[in-house]
Amino acid sequence: MEIGQAATFICDATLVQGGFYPPEQSPDGTAFRWIGPSPLATVFLPKPDTGMDADSTLNVTLHIYSAFVPEVLEEVRLALDGGPWVPAALCRDASGTRIAACLKPGPVAHLGAMRLDIDSVRTQSPKERGEMDERRLSLALSTISVTTLQG
Repeated sequence: MEIGQAATFICDATLVQGGFYPPEQSPDGTAFRWIGPSPLATVFLPKPDTGMDADSTLNVTLHIYSAFVPEVLEEVRLALDGGPWVPAALCRDASGTRIAACLKPGPVAHLGAMRLDIDSVRTQSPKERGEMDERRLSLALSTISVTTLQG
């Protein structure tokens, strides 16, 4: 991925992650993963081909398939490679719900990968709402898009 280019990662079984439940598929074929049982999750994404340094900025967009706890959408924070937590901006339009933030990498480097940390604030169990599912859920992500802004 070069500066200004975007890459999109599907939240399926190939996603290298922690803090998510196993992948699911909607009736229309959309792959997604629920964050849980903790509200904190981690995704490892390939580093851009151009490399990233302390001056690099990456725009990260989480495409929300579903929000079991929708009130947290405006409170989600993201961090890159151990960098500072950045509040994500919420966008809802005809193409769906997304949250995005511009992130600078922190001091924790990984060979060939970037560590994206997601704080979705809290989770809740559907069982608490009278359903059978006992999992603690927060947000279901379908894709994660990244765009290099400078390098």
